[in-house]
Amino acid sequence: MALSEVPPGWKVTWVPVPVRPSVAGMRRAVFDALALAGRFPHTSVLADVAVTGALGEARVLVVDEAQRLPVPCLEYLQSLWDHPGTRITRHLWQGERQRGGHHLYDRKIPIIAVGLNQLREHGPAGLVFARFGRSGPQTLLEAIGNPRREAADAREQEEAKARAAQYQAEVQRVAQEHDAKQAAEREARRPVCTGCGTRFTDARWKAVQPTDWGATKDSHPHLCDTCKQKAGAAVSPAADTQERRKPERGEARPDDSWPAPQRPVCTECGAAFSDERWKATARVGWSPSPAKRPSLCGDCDQRFEADSDLAWGVSHRQEERDQEQEPAVPEQKTTGWLSRLRR
Repeated sequence: MALSEVPPGWKVTWVPVPVRPSVAGMRRAVFDALALAGRFPHTSVLADVAVTGALGEARVLVVDEAQRLPVPCLEYLQSLWDHPGTRITRHLWQGERQRGGHHLYDRKIPIIAVGLNQLREHGPAGLVFARFGRSGPQTLLEAIGNPRREAADAREQEEAKARAAQYQAEVQRVAQEHDAKQAAEREARRPVCTGCGTRFTDARWKAVQPTDWGATKDSHPHLCDTCKQKAGAAVSPAADTQERRKPERGEARPDDSWPAPQRPVCTECGAAFSDERWKATARVGWSPSPAKRPSLCGDCDQRFEADSDLAWGVSHRQEERDQEQEPAVPEQKTTGWLSRLRR
């Protein structure tokens, strides 16, 4: 590897190699380059144990002119490279530990070792594969994969789903509380009948609230439907008769114009005029109606007169009768030259 790519904290050791070394000479050169304490072991096994133990820390071995080394020496360096106890290649396969306890192996090389005897005994689907950096044998799929990361991702997804469900439940609870509050406020604003004390129905509440300037106002906006019917029946004995009902319009004329209803309707109580009241308020030609209040029926006209008497203390009809009974003052004739000019 290039020395510029050495990870921080790693040691770089220069290995001087003699000319045409043997495996024993190569082992002695690595031992001396590592500056191990004590004398060089007299057996190769002890020497390899000492070398691999020293390479347990992060270290880089630099061998100059390695292309001139014989094959046995290159195989010895390869054994040090492949040894799971050394950290020469650890930066290539070691993963980064994450918060969930698993490791992240992005841009890392999986190095897997397997013994032939165990492979023959347990088969390719058995727990015979050892990946560098992990403890214990694994199956091939587990060795080349990352089951701990998959388990951690599954836990995070479940936690995210639980948080989303909790958030949705909280939003639904807040919405229900808001709707309940609005419903309570609407019920508090619902009108109460002044006659029987019951609250208006939704249809009755909507009927007493005109939505437009030209909408017809209800005759009894403070009464419910039942009390309104009773009040309408008490206004006139003919409340439920044919004259009380609103007359239907006739068919269209040949000029596509619609004739007006034949029998007038009182603008105060909605009752149809009786024959006497209709005759009393009927217009003759272009002259106005002889009645003072031609839009009111007889009962409403009498109540209007009674209310006026209570308000003013004297009846207008009585004043009219008094004015009719007063004698007319005779006109005085003037004499003299001024009267002749007037003639």
